[in-house]
Amino acid sequence: MKYSEILQVNASFQPFYDITNERLDSKNWQYFIANKKFYNILNKVTDILTSPDNGPRSIWIQGTYGTGKSHSTGVIKHLLWDDEKDTDDFINNFEDFQVKAKIKKLRKETRVFPVALKGVSNITDNRTFSLVLEKAVKKSLKDKKIVLKTKSDFERMVHHLEKDLIDWNSIIKSHPKLNMYVNNKAKLIDELKKKEDVEKIMVLESILKEEDLHISFSEIDKWLSEVSNELRDKHIADSMMIFWDEFTSMLELERKSEILSQLQDIAELGRDNKVHLYVVSHRRPSQAGLSADDFEKVLDRFVPLDYAMDPVTTYHIINGAILKKDFTKWEETKNKHLDKEPKFKDLINRIAKNESAAVKDEIIKLFPIHPYAAYLATFVARYIGSTDRSIFDFISNTEKGFAKFIDNEIEESPFMTANRIWDFFIDDFERDTSGNFKSVMDKYKSYIDIIENKGDEYLAIFKGLLLLNGLFRMLSSDETKDSLLVPSQENINMMFSGTRYEKEIDKVLNFIDADKIIPKTPSGLFHVAFSSLPPGEIEKEKEKLFNSYKDIVSIININPGAKDNIRSILTNALLRQNELNLYWAGEQQHIIKTRLSKDFTKPYTAHIAVFVLKNDDEKTAIKAFLKQISTDDEFNSIIFVVIDEEFGNDRYLTLIEYLAQSTVARNRNYKEDEINSSNYAKSTVDEWIKQLQISYSSIIFNGTESNHVNNKIGSYLNSNIVIKIFRYGLENIQHLQKGTVWTIAHSRASI
Repeated sequence: MKYSEILQVNASFQPFYDITNERLDSKNWQYFIANKKFYNILNKVTDILTSPDNGPRSIWIQGTYGTGKSHSTGVIKHLLWDDEKDTDDFINNFEDFQVKAKIKKLRKETRVFPVALKGVSNITDNRTFSLVLEKAVKKSLKDKKIVLKTKSDFERMVHHLEKDLIDWNSIIKSHPKLNMYVNNKAKLIDELKKKEDVEKIMVLESILKEEDLHISFSEIDKWLSEVSNELRDKHIADSMMIFWDEFTSMLELERKSEILSQLQDIAELGRDNKVHLYVVSHRRPSQAGLSADDFEKVLDRFVPLDYAMDPVTTYHIINGAILKKDFTKWEETKNKHLDKEPKFKDLINRIAKNESAAVKDEIIKLFPIHPYAAYLATFVARYIGSTDRSIFDFISNTEKGFAKFIDNEIEESPFMTANRIWDFFIDDFERDTSGNFKSVMDKYKSYIDIIENKGDEYLAIFKGLLLLNGLFRMLSSDETKDSLLVPSQENINMMFSGTRYEKEIDKVLNFIDADKIIPKTPSGLFHVAFSSLPPGEIEKEKEKLFNSYKDIVSIININPGAKDNIRSILTNALLRQNELNLYWAGEQQHIIKTRLSKDFTKPYTAHIAVFVLKNDDEKTAIKAFLKQISTDDEFNSIIFVVIDEEFGNDRYLTLIEYLAQSTVARNRNYKEDEINSSNYAKSTVDEWIKQLQISYSSIIFNGTESNHVNNKIGSYLNSNIVIKIFRYGLENIQHLQKGTVWTIAHSRASI
């Protein structure tokens, strides 16, 4: 019998939770398994709703993709609003008794009206931000069959349209940007009433401005206060909480500063007007490219909380993706291969030693996925896949994934083991830019043919060892102690316990050690070294390189195209020819001034001095220094650019390591290793430069500072700075602002 006869992949399973698209009768939120991070967040939420102190009254949740942030947000939304009879069963299962008591007490006294949003959704500026938020509030009111007197801007606009004071039909006909949507007033009213279309109301507002007609609208914070107050007056809810998922995209908007300023105004409503924000993002405010002042303002109004990847999220996703179409047969098979083996109970207890009984049950439900393979999948989801959907892809894949495995005879392969995770994610390991899998992949390529010829058991165990090596390097020092990811024989034994490979482990590991494929260390680990070159020689070379490359710019320039690539990003769309030079932000100030006075030689070009941070500690000092000298006569025509994306100590050390390896390999005439290490070094610089395309820089000119997306800096310089430096330049002529104003060319010979 095959597993495919009793199991199948759930084709309709959605591995993500959408807080804005829940069916009104859906109980999917209750499938969430509470964990320590969830209890901590719920505890903070109850505090901001009840605490008498003057602290922040809003929450900012930050965590990577696939951590369960959205689902936990949906749960909190329901716990604060739904009838107590619908939430009691869920709350009664809490293992944190203090949080259980707090949320029960809160719900006896308080009900919180929820508003749900996700992503940018037509937002470009303050006005669209307000309209999208109003629309979300109105939708939530409608879904809950609540009618309020407080009118939205959509309703106010409809009210003015329904009056006959203005000939709206004539206005519609005379403006193509409006009549492309509707051809008469009645149709426009219908569109605004039914759809509350943000784009159409923005077009209508712009036309009214052109026609010199004015309609007043409420500021969003005042409007939210009115809604919240009316909800309280009618005893519908005691406060309002706005849940905004996937807020990361908002931090990437060009006008994010003004939007975040408006967000701060709303966050101020928490104490007196009972309006609270619950922002869910992949970034913290500190990573949003904000100015120091803006960052401090946001921080003062929010309680920042991390929501890191939790293993239970991955277990839950996999369980939801697998259907047991013959539960009785599945139970019988599980009982035979898993339940009756004491070793599996010990393994599951070790994997979930600090987790709840519910987590252990989730691991057991994953059968026929081996418990150890399920455990490793949580790390792949955390460190390798961009989202938890990559794990779902693994489950549904019919070539290398779980869907392929269940097509095997059960008695031949009762467990899906970790080597299949390696097979599916090998391309991701190859593309990994952290360097953790570089030597692991080199080892795989060097010995795969030899291992394959030895047999299936050698191949499975070899892949398991490599997977442990790659994942182990990603752990923090605190996590490595007694880790199940250590590439030890003990862990390999657990990885393949209860499988047909179990009795072959000693034989295979002895071969791998004896043939120096992965030599066993004195501590008993099958550890793949970062390099096979003599460590002593590499360390000596690194000492020399540290002295040679103190200046971060000098090490960036080991990639010959680095400067030109940076120039192409920062000066994209810049009309005037430019001279661009790179400087290390940590250099001594008198050296920087000397270089600046000599480096720019062409008076007709835009002079751009770009400063690179080795680490974030250098940012404050270099900005203060540049602001000071930017008003000096000698430097007041230089455009200073401080790149926010630091090069980083870790990247710097990695680069030094690769350069040292390349030098030692060259000295030993290991040509291939020399070239590979050199290429890895250049790729390290390239990866940093790629990050510049989506990150920000601070522009400092004549004592002022502003922050911009790197690939938009050229356009900003055209319209705000270059025209001030070259007041009579051609770029001041509007119809010439389409191509490069200055280019180098040779004059034609005279005839």
